Amino acid sequence: MGIDTKGFVATRNKDVFFAAHLVERGLNSLMPGPIQVLRANKGLEEPRFQRVSTELLASSGGVRFRFTFEGEPRSMLMYFDTDTDRKEYAEQSLSFILGCHGNSELFIKTALGALTALGPVYFDYNDGDESGFELLDLPAMTFLEACQRRLDFASCVSLAKWVKQFEAGGLRAATLDEALGFDSAEVPAILEMSYEASEARLAALGAAVTATTSAGD
Repeated sequence: MGIDTKGFVATRNKDVFFAAHLVERGLNSLMPGPIQVLRANKGLEEPRFQRVSTELLASSGGVRFRFTFEGEPRSMLMYFDTDTDRKEYAEQSLSFILGCHGNSELFIKTALGALTALGPVYFDYNDGDESGFELLDLPAMTFLEACQRRLDFASCVSLAKWVKQFEAGGLRAATLDEALGFDSAEVPAILEMSYEASEARLAALGAAVTATTSAGD
């Protein structure tokens, strides 16, 4: 029996597309830029880097993320119907599993870090020992932070999705302001803007938050 690196998010959120989108973009953020990838892969039979391809596993309630990083081809699984496996930690959860070798810690923690907006995240480097899961000290990611990290798009379309997730109880934040990272009184106006105008307004809000945070350090 193989040894695996595992992780899970303590959350009631079971929105496959919302979660998988964040994880896919999180893993892709580890990759070099397109030009660097072309140079790194040039002349190689097997690519040194390959961006994530996502496969829906409908019969098992999961998603598979396939990618190659520094010559290491990997296949990471994310399961949505494994609540009973983590009952000692949380009533509901999303689970990750990846063979314990190479950069498995980096990949699982990257996936977990992309989903902190959904709930607290737990990590187990080696499921073959008795250490069990540890709670990672990671704050809930806001919508603005997700945009700044390029895990989501700074637009009225993505903003509407985050508002919907919050209203459905799928986010960790207690208030919409906390979930978004800015004054939610601005939301109606931004949702009425064109795509381009909403991009500009959200970029300005992100810059203002960054400037305030930097001034307070």
